[in-house]
Amino acid sequence: MSKLFDNADWTESSLQEIWQVIKDIAINEFKLDFYDPYFEVVTFEEMLQIYSTSFPVMYNHWSFGKNYEDLYRQYKNNRTSIAYEVIFNTSPALCYLLENNSSVMQALVMAHAAVGHSAFFKMNAFLRENTNAKTIIPFMKNMRTFVQDCEVKYGADRVEKILDACISLSAYSIDRAEKPVYTNKQKEAKRIKRLDAKEQDFDILVEGMKDPDTKIEKKERVNEENLLKFVAKYSPGLKPWERDLINMFCKVEQYFYPQRLTKTMNEGFASFWHYELMTRLSELGYLKGGDFMEFLHSHTGVLCQHGMEHKYYRGLNPYKMGYELYAEIKRICLNPTEEDKKYFPQLIGKNWIDEVNYAAINFRDASFIQQYLSPKIVRDFKLLKFNSDSRNDYVEVTATHDTEDFKEIRAGLEAHYDYYSRLPYITIEGASLKGNRTLYINVIEKRPKEVDEESLYYSLCLLKKLWPYPLNIKYTSYNKEQIQTTL
Repeated sequence: MSKLFDNADWTESSLQEIWQVIKDIAINEFKLDFYDPYFEVVTFEEMLQIYSTSFPVMYNHWSFGKNYEDLYRQYKNNRTSIAYEVIFNTSPALCYLLENNSSVMQALVMAHAAVGHSAFFKMNAFLRENTNAKTIIPFMKNMRTFVQDCEVKYGADRVEKILDACISLSAYSIDRAEKPVYTNKQKEAKRIKRLDAKEQDFDILVEGMKDPDTKIEKKERVNEENLLKFVAKYSPGLKPWERDLINMFCKVEQYFYPQRLTKTMNEGFASFWHYELMTRLSELGYLKGGDFMEFLHSHTGVLCQHGMEHKYYRGLNPYKMGYELYAEIKRICLNPTEEDKKYFPQLIGKNWIDEVNYAAINFRDASFIQQYLSPKIVRDFKLLKFNSDSRNDYVEVTATHDTEDFKEIRAGLEAHYDYYSRLPYITIEGASLKGNRTLYINVIEKRPKEVDEESLYYSLCLLKKLWPYPLNIKYTSYNKEQIQTTL
């Protein structure tokens, strides 16, 4: 059966055979559910182009060209490696394979992407709630055409300024709460309420015309987290096509939103299952000893965790951390220690395949860490927690990996993996739509030195291009000090 990998070079038919074997094992033995893949083999230039835009179909913007040039220069100077594969959360799943991969590497990336990532995309509840894998490709094609048409009709400069502002505020273009579902009766009641409000607004406007000194001030929509969607709906300075463009951008960011909060889980799940699948291929006789060593060389390279003193240290490796958490679930189910019985009684004696898949379905990074980080992983990674104060010439270590009190470390790591908890909390308190059209913005610093004032000022200046009227900004520091200014 090892004939599949007798030749390091692959053919179209051999790739189909390799995929069929991997698919059968993934479905029948490991109970994985994933989208049917659409494979495409690409050159490294094409791979860089896809990687730089984050999606195979994307609207025009100068930042994507900059990303491509940066990646190309780093690759040519041996400062980065090229991705072996790229897959997208679509149905069918678009999976791009690098043409320089050997047969063994193509099997590895198929197991990693077409099984691991695709299964996570399809199974994870958070991704299912926020994305639609079947409609995203048509939507992105329509948006690309819309942007191109707007550049011709209204000028590329104006389109670019709109997109610059949107990209700068992309973290605040998300609907984090689930959208309410209304019955027909509720919809009719809301329609009548809107008509009544319009009549009241007309009466107020008439009174204002009778008495020019009357000030008309009315705030709408208090505490809105989705800044861009609010501006697209209410800004007096936007044209219809500009509102449509901003709303389209918000939909794109909503698609990428859950992927930011599940990166460690996603990469760990793909790495865990590519290891299990490749190991199973070896056990069944498909992989020879040398082939398996080629796989292990790549596997250990991707999952390498550099120490803080290493020149390539970039923090915790999401591949490594995610893989170890899933592997820990398997170990506890099969070979628990007394420590495991204390902290994870719910896993003892369970079917490890069911438990690994259950974890992938029901959590995102922060809650995944809280639920499954074990004292063993804390010790293996040599994790510790410390408090630093710039006024002191020392760092205070409050929890270490070799103590029993690992819960403090777990809580700190959970906060680290909550992407939006590391950003300042910015909301729109309201807008004076019938008065001086002031937009009221509230900025709260949740952590010390969290707000980069220069970046915040730049983003608000771009926001002012979308709302060309006064911005009333109330800034609350971590120490509860308040500053109010108008931009």
